[in-house]
Amino acid sequence: LFGAKNLEKETFFKFNDVKPGDFGSNVISLHVYNNEAFGCLTFDQKADLENGCSEAEKSYEANCETDDKGELDSNIKMFIWNDKDHDAKYDAGEYKFTSSPMALSDLKTISLFDSNTALILAANTTDYVSTYWCAGNLTINEDGSFACVENGEADNQYQSDSWTADLIFNAVQKRHNETYSCT
Repeated sequence: LFGAKNLEKETFFKFNDVKPGDFGSNVISLHVYNNEAFGCLTFDQKADLENGCSEAEKSYEANCETDDKGELDSNIKMFIWNDKDHDAKYDAGEYKFTSSPMALSDLKTISLFDSNTALILAANTTDYVSTYWCAGNLTINEDGSFACVENGEADNQYQSDSWTADLIFNAVQKRHNETYSCT
């Protein structure tokens, strides 16, 4: 998407017309210079909006015309891990930042590199955080690949919905902060 740079306001994900069973992945490289550091990821200012109510939605949501609460945040699952070989495939031994696939609604502050994970961002190296998302049920296969299976007719409940969030990466030098915790 873009090369190494100081992050300001970047778009990491933008998906239009997400349908049941859709999936994707992204590998994000993190670079620190001169000092070892800890790093955190926070999902902030989430908005899950209904954006109208289709006929298919009405059969699953009687009140979808009167509320503006969407269902994407509970129907899209995400898995995040320390992807050492940055191949967007979960390999045995790679650290899971989310212990299992999580609904978007459950993503808050994630300890990437801190005293809780015992991982650090080493000076003058590159680390990788991979994400895999699924509009449906997400499972991790034994070989590290992923399977995304739609939820069937129930997936109609998020037609026309939208979900947005700010992803905030935070880095703190490790020196003098050995017990730093993202939480």
